[in-house]
Amino acid sequence: MPVKKDAPWKTLQDLIAEAKASPGKITVSSYGKLTAADFVIEMLGKQAGIQWNHVPYKSTPEAITAVLGGHAQAAFTTGAGGLLDSGSIRILAAAADRRLESLPNIPTFKEAGYPISLAAAYTFCVPKGTPQEVVAELSRAQKLAFEKYGKQIREGMEKVRFGRIS
Repeated sequence: MPVKKDAPWKTLQDLIAEAKASPGKITVSSYGKLTAADFVIEMLGKQAGIQWNHVPYKSTPEAITAVLGGHAQAAFTTGAGGLLDSGSIRILAAAADRRLESLPNIPTFKEAGYPISLAAAYTFCVPKGTPQEVVAELSRAQKLAFEKYGKQIREGMEKVRFGRIS
């Protein structure tokens, strides 16, 4: 959950306290309605008993740009690692079961008292009508790749998820 580097909230609890004190005054952005980010916004709002304005954008860059430009106070996104590394933003919390290896100083929503965790799902797609034997071979190859290189694949996907591709 990125906020601008000079935002007054140092923790998720700080932001929630302000949202409770001023219902509907905090604007949050995301990369779209009915996305994983939208569900986190809804879950956190219900669990914390807060109301805020959600402005869904078409993409993560647009949602974070809204925060940097002052149009939203916080964003619910993925791929913010580069801006975190540059010092442009701070991340208040991550929707994960445990602290992420690539973001060890970022607490989880669970640590803040909100049991919200989303796993990033990456899928392998083929066009409709692809012969079943091709689908089976691709599936077998994917399984073998994960058996052999699962740790490296997970690490790489985490870098993609948080925008830390080098």
